[in-house]
Amino acid sequence: MGLTKPFLILASIFGAVLVLGGVAWYTVWKYSLPFTVLPIITTLLGPTDLYTTYRSLTLATSRKASKRPLSSFPLAVNLALLILPAVLIALGAPNLSGAGKCQLKDTWQAWYSAHNKDAITGIQDALQCCGFGQVTEMPFPFYKGPKKGEKLPEVPANACSVTLGRNTACGPVWEGELKLAAALVVAAAAIALVTKFAFLIITLARPGFAERWFARQRYDKFDNTRAIEHLDDDYVEAEDDEVPPTHRTASDVPAIENGVNERTGLLLASSSNHDRNGSQDLMNDHGVWNRPSA
Repeated sequence: MGLTKPFLILASIFGAVLVLGGVAWYTVWKYSLPFTVLPIITTLLGPTDLYTTYRSLTLATSRKASKRPLSSFPLAVNLALLILPAVLIALGAPNLSGAGKCQLKDTWQAWYSAHNKDAITGIQDALQCCGFGQVTEMPFPFYKGPKKGEKLPEVPANACSVTLGRNTACGPVWEGELKLAAALVVAAAAIALVTKFAFLIITLARPGFAERWFARQRYDKFDNTRAIEHLDDDYVEAEDDEVPPTHRTASDVPAIENGVNERTGLLLASSSNHDRNGSQDLMNDHGVWNRPSA
């Protein structure tokens, strides 16, 4: 059984939501961004919205739902999935304007204070940078002051930059990845929000239109043409202008016994008498049928 057009349309839309959420999730994982929850929710929103929307569309366009397109539970689920993308947009949009910079610095500071070299080196190697705001601000290798009686630090603050030859701070580049992840989340949530809103408007405000369109798509998926199979080789199609032969049933044919038509009571003239008269009298009295003598 083929897939219906409404399902393919919804699958394309919410498939895009799934892809955008998945890319945002991967970006957060790769760069250890403090932005984990929203991409996960956005990724799961795609298939969840696809199932609930298509299922609700099927229920809303059925004949039994003509007076009330959606019952209480499906309506509540769809309203919740309408609110959720709006919340994702509200939480993700501030990161586009640089609001997440403080959170990034706090995260880096916590790593540096805990001497979490794996987390810091992971970001520095992925982004080819050193430190946070500057190459000498909280980089790895960690700064280590001079030993007692010495003036030069044992591990200088610019050890990362000098050793690896990197002159770019990680903070601005890391923030750019956060903005990218936030933009993907906002875009995916906006697509889901608009689609869900349009679905509810069409379903609740114009249920007749939705029912006709959806029913037509379900009908079109079947092949309405029928092929005649297993015909004999000598089968010939009748011509358009050919008049089909008429068939008379046994009840239509009058019974004739001893030359008398039982229905009319007329006697059929013998062929010898008819031939004898010839062309002089093609019809005897009122025709070839004569009444029998008393």
